[in-house]
This record gives sequence, structure tokens and C-alpha cells, in this order.
Amino acid sequence: MSLELGSFPEKWKDANIVPIHKTKSKAIVPNYRDTSLLDVLSKPLERQVYDGVFNIISPHFSQWQHGFLTGQKDGDELQDDLNKLLTWSYTWGMEFNTSKCKVLRVARIKSVSERDYHLGGIKLERVSVEKDLAVLIRQDLSWNDHVDFII
Repeated sequence: MSLELGSFPEKWKDANIVPIHKTKSKAIVPNYRDTSLLDVLSKPLERQVYDGVFNIISPHFSQWQHGFLTGQKDGDELQDDLNKLLTWSYTWGMEFNTSKCKVLRVARIKSVSERDYHLGGIKLERVSVEKDLAVLIRQDLSWNDHVDFII
């Protein structure tokens, strides 16, 4: 069995599953996450296969693909889009009222990006809730503010 023949020893594919406690009661099974401990050679070989496949398919990615690629940050892409939008507005003789432009990062995750965004050299205000078309939108997608607003 070898890489040259394209075979991988079955024993190396076996994993020890270890439960890792997350939160709350240790007596409740869903409060654990499973973690597999693989043979020491599995990860380096997996990385070698990944690198080989990635090098073959990556030239076929769109130039706009950036979400999972190393070195490509979503925040950089968004700032680049803001810059292009500003250039477009100048081309067509329009100006943004930057005092009305805000940044609302919508996500259900707890760690929210603290990146600053700019439009025409002016830092955009970061908000946790914003009204758009008479609907209040919160960064955590909660409807509480909107319900309170309309009642």
C-alpha cells in the first residue's frame, strides 16, 4: 500500500472519537461535541492531497471568488466595492450623502467584525439596528425592535 498505488491503509483511516464538553450540564449528551483523533500520518497526507487538488482546480475559480481563499478578506472586498460604487457615482454626476450611509453587519454569530468602512474618505457609522423601507433590521436578525416599533 502506498501513495504511488493510490491506496491508503484502512487502519490509518480509523479514528478515536472523543467527546468534548461544550457548556451547561455534563449529564446531557447534546452538550458535547465529538472530536476525532486520527493517526499521525493522516493529516499530512490529507494536506498533500488537498494541495494537489487545489492547485488543479484553483485556476478555474472566478476572479470574484474570495470567501474561503487564504489571504482574501470579505471586508477588503466590501471596501473595494464601496470604492467602485463611489467612482460610479462620480462618473454619473451623483453624490452620496455620507451622513445617511451606515454599516449594519447582519449575522447570528457573537463575534461581530469591528472593521471600519469608508466612503469618500469618510468613516461610515456602525449601527446595530437600521430602518429600511419602514422595517427595522437588527444585526442579530431579531424582530423585537420592529415589533415594538409597529405596536
